[in-house]
Amino acid sequence: MPFINVKSVSGKAERVRFDIILMGGVSFLFHFQSTEDMNVFIDGKPPYIQQCFSSFKPWKEGAKATDRLSWILIKGVPPHAWTRDFFQLVSAKIGEMVDWSRAAMDKERFDVAEILVRTTSMKPINSVVNIHIGGALYEVGFAESQIDPLDWDWTVTNLEVTKMMQSAASILYSASRIFQGAARHLNAAKMRW
Repeated sequence: MPFINVKSVSGKAERVRFDIILMGGVSFLFHFQSTEDMNVFIDGKPPYIQQCFSSFKPWKEGAKATDRLSWILIKGVPPHAWTRDFFQLVSAKIGEMVDWSRAAMDKERFDVAEILVRTTSMKPINSVVNIHIGGALYEVGFAESQIDPLDWDWTVTNLEVTKMMQSAASILYSASRIFQGAARHLNAAKMRW
């Protein structure tokens, strides 16, 4: 469990141990070893933590993932439309484009592009749409990648984590609350980030 130094209300520097667990999309759970650690953290959050997360809310039983990140394969895009703006536009049908793969960005191939999308849909994404580009009609396919999110190589994607985290919501909770029954609601959200 990592730790950070936090100044408590008394001004004394204290080490606070916690885990950050991806909840889904851009929401995270902060898991503390004790209620005392959580309270010290809440009272003396370092500025860099405040810059990374837009809000902090106390843990409530029943909290769940409301969105998720998924790699989407897009096929059928003509080379002359191969731009970040185009992928942002077409991905709006399924969610919000967060990033695109290095291969798509560098135009290493034009048969398929891989983009990272934030979506509220919990169903697998698999569809075909007709898109007019420059007077011609193109059939463009969207298919969710079968890569397990735990196997993602975040360094390959050129994902700007700090940019994404600026709009993230954080949920604070203490270990004691988890052991009082909330753990059964978290089993589906154990993916570590």
